[in-house]
Amino acid sequence: MKWGKLFGWGIAIYAAVFLAWSILVIHGFIEGLAPRALLAATLAAVLVVAGRDLRLHQWYDVLPYSIGWILIIIVFDLVCAVPVSGWEIWHDWNIWVGYLMVLLVPLLTVSPRKRHSHARAS
Repeated sequence: MKWGKLFGWGIAIYAAVFLAWSILVIHGFIEGLAPRALLAATLAAVLVVAGRDLRLHQWYDVLPYSIGWILIIIVFDLVCAVPVSGWEIWHDWNIWVGYLMVLLVPLLTVSPRKRHSHARAS
């Protein structure tokens, strides 16, 4: 486990989505499907970059990072969101979709090792 990547990307993932949400709130763009889609796209983009940055070749090697990132995000939700919105944040299905994305999207970013052929020249 690369602790810098675990904590660095955990913080970056939360920060990117928090910043995107803050911009949407500031401009009053919070109702409907479009802001949710923008937040999901932002989250997916950061997760793809984070997952690729791990440079791992098997989904099960990425899984501990995904779980760790979820735990980091939950801690930030407790510190940042609960004091403002209350415990009801976990009644919103959107937060659960976000957690599920954090779990699954990085698993899709693995880059399988290329197999080298050792064919003999005839």
